[in-house]
Amino acid sequence: MGFIDPPGPFFQVADSEEAENAARSLIDQLIADTNLYSTRDAQFELLKSVSRFKEYAPFNAMLMHIQCCAS
Repeated sequence: MGFIDPPGPFFQVADSEEAENAARSLIDQLIADTNLYSTRDAQFELLKSVSRFKEYAPFNAMLMHIQCCAS
């Protein structure tokens, strides 16, 4: 039985620059949708937290932060 790649921008990109742009777009959308990070300080804390999850995709790291740290 083989593996099936899930749909999404991280699996359909041609190069690393395109992947980075896709990741930034997803992060921007997630921040806008949550309304949790309306101040500069809150956004900075979010980025510090996400940067600790280097082995995760940026979107998944943000979800981890939202589930664990945001209240």
